[in-house]
Amino acid sequence: MHKKYTNEVQFIFVYLREAHPAEEGKRGGQPALGGGGFGAVPQPKTEEERHKVAAECVKGLKLSMPTVVDDMKDSTRTAYATGADRLYLIDKAGKVAFRSEPPGPMGFKSEKMEEAIKALLEKNPSSEK
Repeated sequence: MHKKYTNEVQFIFVYLREAHPAEEGKRGGQPALGGGGFGAVPQPKTEEERHKVAAECVKGLKLSMPTVVDDMKDSTRTAYATGADRLYLIDKAGKVAFRSEPPGPMGFKSEKMEEAIKALLEKNPSSEK
């Protein structure tokens, strides 16, 4: 989608806190349900650590869109009531035009986001981002 709509829509990947950090993977020596899976990293404790993990994420996912990193107070996560794998479309007025289902892989439906992009572009045709 980023490549397809790059001239009409500005895409930004926002790196938030780790949803399932490595330390969540064990409780009392036993694996915890849903946490610390394969490839999990410890929850960053400093901005420098969070930026490093974000850079590794961008590299691993081969992302080509601009990336920003949420602050250690989780301001973006709180403001948008979001978590992992949530899609937002913000219109030119700064209003939320689309918000995917609750966070997590079950709500990550890129086709719904694309429908919202098409509808917004039809409503407000413009080549400006």
